[in-house]
Amino acid sequence: MCVFSLILEIGSKFFENIYIIYSKIIMIKFLLRLPLNRYVITASALGVVGSTICIITLKYSQYSVLRKPFCAMAIEEINRNEAALRLVGEPVKIQPPDLVDKQRNRVGQDQADFWLPFQGSKRNGLLHIEADRIEQKNQDNNGNDNDNGWQLKRIEMKLNDMPDKLLIVYKRKKICSSMRKP
Repeated sequence: MCVFSLILEIGSKFFENIYIIYSKIIMIKFLLRLPLNRYVITASALGVVGSTICIITLKYSQYSVLRKPFCAMAIEEINRNEAALRLVGEPVKIQPPDLVDKQRNRVGQDQADFWLPFQGSKRNGLLHIEADRIEQKNQDNNGNDNDNGWQLKRIEMKLNDMPDKLLIVYKRKKICSSMRKP
């Protein structure tokens, strides 16, 4: 009785697999009969090429944010802060931001506000960078004006294993109006 049920089970699985293969062959034959003219092929190729260009542009933009002066200054400040390095572990790897999220990641003419994912050897999380543009006129060797610089306002770390806490890595001191130069 056991041998008979085993043969019956193997036979049913065999015929089930044969049926699946046969139905796939029928579907392929049906698709091959559809007329694929040059317009359909051209539209498909343009869609693939256009999507690829959009993805490459987004990735390039994400990595170009990491080369901005305020990101470079923030990374230097993190590497100087021994308490932060002990907490997250060395080396700290900064990853590109999600540029699609316009509510959290913005660069304006006067301010920058970014959340960058980071990964340390012990912990990972998000790095919040706030920076202000400062007015400074520098000229290069050709006499052209360089872009204005940035000044860090605040750097915070939000760790994934402590979501309700923020570690302040850097905070700019406020200058009193009486101490400012005229």
